[in-house]
Amino acid sequence: MIPVELKDLDRASHTMKASAVFILQVLVQTLVSSRGTMAQNCRHQVVSNSKLLKMDCSHKDFTFVPSFAEPSQITSLNLDFNKISVLRNNEFVDRSGNGMINLKSVSLRGNNMTSIERSAFNGLIALETLILHNNSLFTALYTSSQIFQPLQNNLRVLDIRQNIKGSIPPKTGYPIRALAPLRALEELLMDGLDRKPLDPGFRKLGSLRKLVFAGGRRDVVHIPDSAFRPVPHLTELDMSGQSMSHCSF
Repeated sequence: MIPVELKDLDRASHTMKASAVFILQVLVQTLVSSRGTMAQNCRHQVVSNSKLLKMDCSHKDFTFVPSFAEPSQITSLNLDFNKISVLRNNEFVDRSGNGMINLKSVSLRGNNMTSIERSAFNGLIALETLILHNNSLFTALYTSSQIFQPLQNNLRVLDIRQNIKGSIPPKTGYPIRALAPLRALEELLMDGLDRKPLDPGFRKLGSLRKLVFAGGRRDVVHIPDSAFRPVPHLTELDMSGQSMSHCSF
């Protein structure tokens, strides 16, 4: 057998670790470069008399949110009909820790999204409108109480319609655990549930003024008596297109 000195083993181990670190750095740089290249494919519109931008990144087959050279300049981001199945933690924060601090509107319609990690919306301190319409977020909405936590002080409009696919358990109610932190929410669009009153937890949504059940794939045929008692400040209810046979306030 050929003798191997301990220092040779240490040297080999150090070389292997250095190589692994280098490969990881290359992968990270490649990913960042890829995200930046993706952003270049987006269409943009300059907000009049400013340096702010509205970005249209819809229909691009993106699997994650692209990075932008000047994220603080973007006020509106359209990511409709991509392939973003999961929103990862800090999805809207770049590697330097810069968030999209002027972003007011995000649309992620039709991405077949199934999951949102608890810190996905970190850095969106000005976000007022969030569209998650037509995804597959039933499990995420009904099992998490923290996905909207970063938006609790600023979100005004939330659209989570058409996120229930197929049948649901008989005792399923509305996703108040996920919605409860949104104390600034004024307008909520969601799937209606037949014969289900609003949970008392909706009282936490003290700013809610408009509730929309229209446009979902589920008919609300029967609304129980006093179903809307938890939202006394509600001024507008839209249930157009629903096949109702009973509704009492």
